Amino acid sequence: MTDRLNRRDFAKATGIATAAGVAGLSMQPSRAHGAQADPVMAAFEASEKKKWDALDAHMTPQFEGVRAFIEHAGAKYRVGYLGNPRLATVPDPDQPEMRTLLKGNSDDLIDKFRKNKGRNLRDVEPRLWEEMAQESDGLAETMRKCGVKVIRNEKCEYPDGIINVNAAFRGPLFLSIYGGPSFGRITNNIYFNTWDSLVTMTSEFQHRKGTLKLFDQNPDLVYYSMPYPEPNISNPGSGTPCIDVAGWRTMPNKHILFGIGVPDEATIKKAYDPKTAIGATSAGTPQGARFMMRMLAREGFTHEMLFFNSKLTYHFDCFMMNIKEGVCGLPDLPNYGILGGGLPRCIKDWEILRIPVEDIKNGAANSITLGDGRVIIVRTAKETIKRMEKMGLEPIPVKYDTIWGFYHSGPDCSDADIWRENDPVKLVSKEPPPMTERLV
Repeated sequence: MTDRLNRRDFAKATGIATAAGVAGLSMQPSRAHGAQADPVMAAFEASEKKKWDALDAHMTPQFEGVRAFIEHAGAKYRVGYLGNPRLATVPDPDQPEMRTLLKGNSDDLIDKFRKNKGRNLRDVEPRLWEEMAQESDGLAETMRKCGVKVIRNEKCEYPDGIINVNAAFRGPLFLSIYGGPSFGRITNNIYFNTWDSLVTMTSEFQHRKGTLKLFDQNPDLVYYSMPYPEPNISNPGSGTPCIDVAGWRTMPNKHILFGIGVPDEATIKKAYDPKTAIGATSAGTPQGARFMMRMLAREGFTHEMLFFNSKLTYHFDCFMMNIKEGVCGLPDLPNYGILGGGLPRCIKDWEILRIPVEDIKNGAANSITLGDGRVIIVRTAKETIKRMEKMGLEPIPVKYDTIWGFYHSGPDCSDADIWRENDPVKLVSKEPPPMTERLV
C-alpha cells in the first residue's frame, strides 16, 4: 500500500499516471484543464485550430469528384495542385539545402537573403512580392484557360505547424510558391510520396483531408512513401536514402526514368557509393532510386537511370522537358548533356526538341505540358519557343522570370499533377472503397 501511495504522489507531481497509479488517479480532475492551464498554449491552440479549420474548409471541397491517376508525364493534363505566393519566405542561404539550391545567384542577392532570412518577402520587398504574386496568379489563370482544374490555396493563412515544421534542426521555413510537387507524385494508381525539398515538403500536410478524399473517391489508389527525412542539418536535401520528387518521370508503359545531376563523369562513381553520394549529386541518389523501385517493381514498373550535367541545372525537371508521348526536350549539346551513356531506351526513338543552353538556364525545360502539343513555358525561352513552333507544337508563354530569378524554380516546380490521362477517360467511382476485411 505504501508503494501505491508513493507512485500516486509521484504521478501528481509530474503529471504522469503510472500503470500502478492509474486506478487511483483516473477519476481525479486534471489540473492542466483547470484554472492553472497555460494561457499561452491555450491561445496557440485556438489560433492554430482557427487556421486549420479555415484551410480545410477552403481546400477539401476542391478535391470533390477528382480522379487521381497519372497515365504518364506527357498524357492529357486534367487536374493539378498549384503553389501560391502567400508565404514567399526569404531563404537562409547558409542552410545546407539552400546552399545547393541557390548556387549561381549573385553575391548581392545572397547578402540580401542573409539579412532578411525567415521573413516574408512581402514585408521585405513589397513590390517584388507583388510581381511574384502576379506571376503565380497568372500561371493559375493560364492553366485554367487551358482546361486544367487547378486546386490551390488562394485565401487562407498557413498554420505555424506547417511554416515551422523543420524548426527542430533549424531547417528552412515553408515556402508556398513552388510547393506543388511536394503534394506527392502520383504514378498510375500509386500515390508515391518522395518528400521534396525541405522548404516545400509540407505541402501535402495543408490539405490532408483533401488527400483522403482522393482515396475515398479512387478505390484503386494506393499509397507508398520514401522514408520521412531525418532531422539532420548536415544533409543538403530530403534525407537518406533520397530521391527528389523532381528526380523522376513516369513514362509510358509503367516505366520510370530517373535523372540525377553530377558535375562530371568522374563523379558518377561517387554517386553510386552510399558513403559519398550525398553531396556528390545535385538532387537525389541512385540508392534512393533503388529503394523506391523496391516498392514500384512490386506493382509491375520498370526503370532506367541517367546522369546529367549538373553544371547546366540541378534538377531533372529543369533538364528534360515533357512535351507529349513520343516528343521531349533536352539541352542542345553533344549527347544532350547526358553523362556516362547515351539516350535511355524509353526515349531512344523519340523526336527530341533541342533546347539552347541559355534557355535551359532560364528555366525553359521546367515547363508544363498539356499533353496535346501545347506547353506552358517561360516567356524568356524565346529561341526554344521558335523551335517548338517549327516542330508544329504550341508554346504558351507565361511571365515567370521574377520567380525563376529569385528562387530558380519555374512553372513545373509550382504544380503537381493529380490527373493525367488520355482518352477514353475513366470516371471517378461514386461508390465507397470496398471493405477488404471484416471488422470484429
